[in-house]
Amino acid sequence: MADEQAALADGFASFADELAQTSDFHIGLIPTSVAYDDPAHGELVAREGEPTFLTRDDDYVTLFRDRLGLVGLDGDDREEGIESATYALSPSMLSGANEGFMREDARLLIVFVSDGHESQERQEGRVPVSEHVKALRSLKSDEEQVQVSVFISDLEYGRSYIEIAQVMGGSLADISTRDWGQMLAALGVQASGIRSRFQTRWPAQPKSLKVWVDDQPVIEHETEGWTYDSETWYLTFGVNAIPDSASEIYAEYTSF
Repeated sequence: MADEQAALADGFASFADELAQTSDFHIGLIPTSVAYDDPAHGELVAREGEPTFLTRDDDYVTLFRDRLGLVGLDGDDREEGIESATYALSPSMLSGANEGFMREDARLLIVFVSDGHESQERQEGRVPVSEHVKALRSLKSDEEQVQVSVFISDLEYGRSYIEIAQVMGGSLADISTRDWGQMLAALGVQASGIRSRFQTRWPAQPKSLKVWVDDQPVIEHETEGWTYDSETWYLTFGVNAIPDSASEIYAEYTSF
């Protein structure tokens, strides 16, 4: 994970600089491991005396790298990133240690970065992903204001991470890639409110799907056009084809 953390730190500037052009952001970090007996459980990571979250008025690149180091590599071996994020954004934490982080009128983008999979040790009483989705969506009056993206290496065992990203309309990327700058820049666009994913009203037959943006046809292509996930009904525009926020998007298809 050390290599991935270094790549994340190096690529973070692309994400934050893209975001800072249009947004007044708050960025906080938490570990994906859970230590229930730790009194700091759920608190955003920061050095003593420092604000718990970063803003565009801070030296955010330097501070992010420093806080990533505080997260470290030797956390509890129970990988429970979804539970960790949900608890950090719970009412008790947002009115306590993490007060001020979340604002009523701001979009919420949650990004999980992991080279493991969620712990399977506690099957009994384990909170299903659907309940975490419900809790996170309840944080905003408009559920479209909440998105989850995932950078993960193990696509076989990272089922919970993959599920929550697909359900909540976020991005899913391979942590082993070294092109973190491009991935994080795309996330910055997404976080700024320019959407790259749209869910069709009905399940579309993929071969029947045609897409237009501002009356111009768009090709099916991973980076220069769009792709469609028939399981989640999400239409995703590639990094070089993301429509402007004021664009009109039209899709024509035959449903199953």
